[in-house]
Amino acid sequence: MSFQFDTLHISHQLTTGIGYPECLGFDKKVIRGSVYLDGPTIVGDENTFKTIEGSVMIGPCNNEDSPLPKICQELFDDDNKVRVATSVNLELDCKPDKDPIATSRGVPLGEPYSLVVRSGEHITRDPSVDCSVDGAGPGAIRRTESNSAALFVGDVDIDGFATVSRNLVVGGRAGFRQQVVMEEDLNVGTDIDLNGTLVAAGDVKSQCGVHILRRKKNFDIPHPTKEGWRLRHTCPEGPSNDVYVRGRVRNKTEIELPEYWTNFVDPTSITVSLTPIGAHQDVIVKRISENKIHLQSKGGMPIDCFYHIFAERADGEQLIPEYPGSSPADYPGNNDEYSISGYHYDLKHQED
Repeated sequence: MSFQFDTLHISHQLTTGIGYPECLGFDKKVIRGSVYLDGPTIVGDENTFKTIEGSVMIGPCNNEDSPLPKICQELFDDDNKVRVATSVNLELDCKPDKDPIATSRGVPLGEPYSLVVRSGEHITRDPSVDCSVDGAGPGAIRRTESNSAALFVGDVDIDGFATVSRNLVVGGRAGFRQQVVMEEDLNVGTDIDLNGTLVAAGDVKSQCGVHILRRKKNFDIPHPTKEGWRLRHTCPEGPSNDVYVRGRVRNKTEIELPEYWTNFVDPTSITVSLTPIGAHQDVIVKRISENKIHLQSKGGMPIDCFYHIFAERADGEQLIPEYPGSSPADYPGNNDEYSISGYHYDLKHQED
């Protein structure tokens, strides 16, 4: 059985199906204007969903009597006069007689939308007072301002590009499978798992708040000896993936390399720098073998010197320091072995 009406107005409550939620009230406590739908419910284009994908399914507008959905907001010019603009499509101004102006949003939004949720003032009644059938009981009216427009209790899956034009606060674990662009703060209570790119317009700081990712690998800490000063160091950079050890050798003719260097570095890439201490000793590197540096001094005099030993890592391909291209994506080697500042992270400082 079905009915067709040109216009249907229900002054109290609409329910469908066989269930009924007690929170909507009974008898004199029924909430005027409340609606209960058993579901599934489809809103918008009837051809959007081919199967049942959820309790509530919202598609694009499919009504030729409706104008194109657009976001409208009141903005003020220098003369404090209201001028109306949309979030991104200024040609779709809400009031054609008003000159559209640019909005302050840093990230373009993708209107038109199938679902728009706004925050604002909640007008309700005191729940401690019984309401009449029409919902206009003697309870005092409450006006509650809120900037919170939506709450999801449980996992939220986003299959597409997610744009956050203002702050995003995540209280639990969040996983993003596509690019995430933030113009303002991102406050996360636990881990962020990214398979894509995190683009930050501001600094990216470690949990301790003192390490900031920038173009160079560095640290910036309170100065250990000068009150009111800070100390900043940066790492040396070179055309090969090197590791090093340094120290002092006394009355020995051998420098033992770290045990893990055996399979960690290319032994043919090892270089040694020696600085004699106290007197000229004519110290030389006689040979490199068995994960040791063998030394020899003139006339067999005791050796006392500083050493600095470099070697190239052998657990990956050799770095190609120069290559033709317009971005790090053109690197001819395996880019998976590298994390490039200004490309994989800290894009705020990326050069044009």
